[in-house]
Amino acid sequence: MKASLLSSFFIIIFSVSASAASAVQCLSRPEFIGQYKTFKNTEFKHLPQKIFVARSVDYFVEDRLGFQVWSEQSFVNGKSKIKCGNLVDSSSRSYSQYLPTLMDFSKDQKTGQSFWQIHLSFENQKIGMWNKKSRVFGEKKNLTEFFEKTDGDFYFVEKSDSMFDLFWVKETDFQRQIIRIRFDVVSSL
Repeated sequence: MKASLLSSFFIIIFSVSASAASAVQCLSRPEFIGQYKTFKNTEFKHLPQKIFVARSVDYFVEDRLGFQVWSEQSFVNGKSKIKCGNLVDSSSRSYSQYLPTLMDFSKDQKTGQSFWQIHLSFENQKIGMWNKKSRVFGEKKNLTEFFEKTDGDFYFVEKSDSMFDLFWVKETDFQRQIIRIRFDVVSSL
C-alpha cells in the first residue's frame, strides 16, 4: 500500500498549454477565495502529528487591471487544468511558487517532506502551465523555517479530521495570488 500511495502521489505531470480563446472567461472569483477568512486558522504548532499528502492545488492570480487566471492541479489523477482566464493585454507574465505537497508532522518524521514547483506563464494571449517535483528542498527540509521565510500569509484550515486546506495569500498594491492546497491527513504511508 505504501508503494501504491507514493506512486500515485508522484505521478509524472506533463505541461499543459491552452490559448486564451479556449480558456473559459472568469466571470467571478473562485468560491475558495474567501474561505480562509471564514474558518478558524489552525496554528502551525497545533496541527495534528500526522502526514499531510496533497490532493490538489488551486492557484488564482489577479491584478487591478482585470487580469485573472485560475488553474488547478490534481495530484490524484495527475491532470492540470486552466479553469478560467481573463488576459487583459498581450504582455508577458510569469508566476512560479514552490509548494509543500508532502508534509510530515508525525513524531518520528520518517516520511520526510516533498515540494513541487508550479509555474504559470502568459504571453501573446496564451496560457502555459507546468509543474514538477522540486529538488531545491530536501526531504529533511524544516517546514517551520520554510513557512517563516516565505513571503505571504499562511492559513491552515481544518475541513475534517482527515482533510486540511492550506491557503497561501500573497498581496501587493498591484496584484494578489491565492493558492489553496488540499491535503489528506494520514497516520502513515
